[in-house]
Amino acid sequence: MTDREYISVRGIAIRHTTAVRDWLCGECGSRLVTRWVADAPHWRTVCSDNADHDSEKFVHQSSWAYIEHRRQREAAQAQDVFTHLPDELQAAIAERS
Repeated sequence: MTDREYISVRGIAIRHTTAVRDWLCGECGSRLVTRWVADAPHWRTVCSDNADHDSEKFVHQSSWAYIEHRRQREAAQAQDVFTHLPDELQAAIAERS
């Protein structure tokens, strides 16, 4: 449900003003903005960097720190796995990247 007053994020109705103030794009971490859509007679809250990002992936600011921490932990784990691979596999992976 997206209308002139609310945006729907994972089934939760959130006022556009609240979304802009308290929510972030879950794909890139950018702030949200509310824009008038000419082809539909209402406002739409979108990612400020890329309006094509899915509104179902918007996240509340309070959860963004956890999401970033999880991404950093997963990157560190992946790097740890990579460094313990045999040299031949590391070279093969480096060639593909």
